Amino acid sequence: MKRTRVWIGIGGLIGVVGVLVVALALRSGILASSRDSDANQPPGVPKVVLLESRHDFGILDPREPCKHLFIVKNEGTAPLRLAKAGTSCQCTVSMLPAEDIPPGMGGPIEIESKTEGILGKFRHTADFVTNDPETPRFQLTIEGEIRSYVAVADPLISLSELERGKPVECSTIIYSQVWESFSLKNMKSSLEGLSWEFQPAPAEKLKPLDARSGYLATFRLPGTAVQKTFECLFEAEAEGAGQPDATKPVQLTIAGHVPPLRSIYGPHIDVDGVVTLGPLKPGEGASARLVLRIRGDHPEIQVRQIEVKPSFLKVSVFAQSPELAKKGIYTIAIDVPPDAPACNHLSEDTMGEIRVLTDHPEMPEIARLKVAFAVTSGWLPRGPGDR
Repeated sequence: MKRTRVWIGIGGLIGVVGVLVVALALRSGILASSRDSDANQPPGVPKVVLLESRHDFGILDPREPCKHLFIVKNEGTAPLRLAKAGTSCQCTVSMLPAEDIPPGMGGPIEIESKTEGILGKFRHTADFVTNDPETPRFQLTIEGEIRSYVAVADPLISLSELERGKPVECSTIIYSQVWESFSLKNMKSSLEGLSWEFQPAPAEKLKPLDARSGYLATFRLPGTAVQKTFECLFEAEAEGAGQPDATKPVQLTIAGHVPPLRSIYGPHIDVDGVVTLGPLKPGEGASARLVLRIRGDHPEIQVRQIEVKPSFLKVSVFAQSPELAKKGIYTIAIDVPPDAPACNHLSEDTMGEIRVLTDHPEMPEIARLKVAFAVTSGWLPRGPGDR
């Protein structure tokens, strides 16, 4: 029995030693496996996560900004690097993280699109490259449809050669490519006297504009407001039917050119009213024929007096025919006679002068001109052939 116990004791000892050996072996294996595992473990990597890669604006008014902010998250274990890789022709990247995005953080990318001249649907893209081995490249998209909530067919109405004191009427179409109907309110003008009237625009006027609704807008100016060149701004608010909170501004400009009451033009006169006849040789003489145009309610005139300086200048004012006189078209004839004495009237202080006084009720002095010329006292070379 004792032997047995000793055997058992030895056997037990052997068993304990065996357990310890196994444990140490296992521990060594685990440590070795752990070391091998650490050695085979790859370094940290970034991971691109896009909260969205596409944004649809829906209906966008041409006047509204077209840009959207995307967020790119890095859910990896290393910094995420981003770089632009190209855009569609009308798309630009207006914001991009300047530094790498740390793990667990996000960065903004703003995409902006140029929609000028676009009508209807559009889709613009921007591409990016990254250091994420699983997503080395990605694309962001913005899209929508350009439609005018309200627009003016002729935002600038230009009226030329208006008659002074005569009433003016002009029209354009104010339309919507979105609303089935709308109303105009809070209308105002920067020019006193301008009045307006709005009638539903006929279908044939709306079709070329791809409009769903619109008005034929007629504007009128009384003659009292047409006295000189003008420019006025008309403003209103358009409100979609049943949408009191959906208002859009309406603006258009009406510009009118009212020629001056009188104009003088011709090949010898400049914008400052100086008639240049140049240096002349003795006995040469010179002449100029200018057109005098009188507008307004009193186109016909009677010349009462013509004042000239120097006195040897010959000046006359006449209409070529009664019909032209009724239209206010006259000729101003200016002559330096061949027998004019030697003189110098070329400088600003010594130029000749002409004043034409008439019976015109608004502008009795219908013309005041300066004449630049000189008559030499001897032979004057005129060109290479005279040398």
